[in-house]
Amino acid sequence: MKKLTKQDLPFFIFLMIFFHGLYLLKQNYALAISSTPSLPHSVFFIDKKNKDINKNDYVSFYYPGESFAVYKTGDEFVKIAKCMPGEYLYVENKNYYCNDQLIATALLKDSRGKDMYSFEFNGIVPENQYFVIGTHKKSFDSRYWGFVHKKEIIGLTKGLI
Repeated sequence: MKKLTKQDLPFFIFLMIFFHGLYLLKQNYALAISSTPSLPHSVFFIDKKNKDINKNDYVSFYYPGESFAVYKTGDEFVKIAKCMPGEYLYVENKNYYCNDQLIATALLKDSRGKDMYSFEFNGIVPENQYFVIGTHKKSFDSRYWGFVHKKEIIGLTKGLI
């Protein structure tokens, strides 16, 4: 085994700084890849420091529902914040309205023909809760599991590709 010399010191300092920088980047930022057609993008940049969510923002969060099919509680999801705390959300005939604007329609059956449970709510979206949806009609989102709590949000997300 080679003995370390003073000439090796700059290299090891560089490695320490490099890996510390990677650690800091991972604490504040991430990339996410979606393999489903639920959104128009498949690669997302997540800013973990920014949790100031506005209507129609992409948000990354931990799936709050029960494990279902291929989805497990705590899996990372990206969806669009469509109905915000303090807004009026109601459901009529599987259609979801936020402040009287149609934002989504729930499916009656999944792709295997099984009945789908859909979230029922009529009222003001509670504080720190978000109703999130995808743009695809078959997106698995708040229509089926309900609100995402602010504590489940990873960060504000931007679609890249």
